[in-house]
Amino acid sequence: MLHRSTSVPVWSPLHWLPLRRASLRGPVATLLRYVAIAIVLTAIGCAYLWQVNALSNLHDDTLRLERLTARQEQVNVVLAAQLAQWNSPAYIAKRSAEEGYVFADAHIVQVAESAISSAHIDSGSSH
Repeated sequence: MLHRSTSVPVWSPLHWLPLRRASLRGPVATLLRYVAIAIVLTAIGCAYLWQVNALSNLHDDTLRLERLTARQEQVNVVLAAQLAQWNSPAYIAKRSAEEGYVFADAHIVQVAESAISSAHIDSGSSH
């Protein structure tokens, strides 16, 4: 038959229980409990305030980005109108006339074949 020891080793937590029970009595133990509770509540409160601050910063950033987006949309409308204006042939003709350019009709230029062939020969010999 196996023999079990009835004594508890010195390093066992069961050996420390009677000492712990004796040390956690009295006004000092009560004060330590209140201090521990105050530390835990303070940590929870700090974590809560930190989260509220982070959410407030996110809200401010969101509002700032919404204002920036609205401003950029207004600029896009102006730029789209300018692009449409510059793509208008009537506006380009008007601006050209204001700058002193004249509209010239397209003329068909006929070049003799002998001029083309001599141009090819000249360009080939220069290389």
